[in-house]
Amino acid sequence: MSKWKPKVGETYYLPWLYDCDVDCIDIIWNGTLWDEKRYTSGFVCRTMKEALDVAEKMLAVAKEHVQNDQY
Repeated sequence: MSKWKPKVGETYYLPWLYDCDVDCIDIIWNGTLWDEKRYTSGFVCRTMKEALDVAEKMLAVAKEHVQNDQY
């Protein structure tokens, strides 16, 4: 099964962390370099729920990094 990729004009969701809270933003796919970079990095999500789940994982990784780097 191949990863979903929006067509020009379709909305996708990008995971977002704002002041340590999970969020997401909606973006219209235009096939720009930014769209392609986000897609290659795995940040292009088909649904808001998927984007929020990814944002939760991003926050968890950041918190783990802080805990492991404390002296």
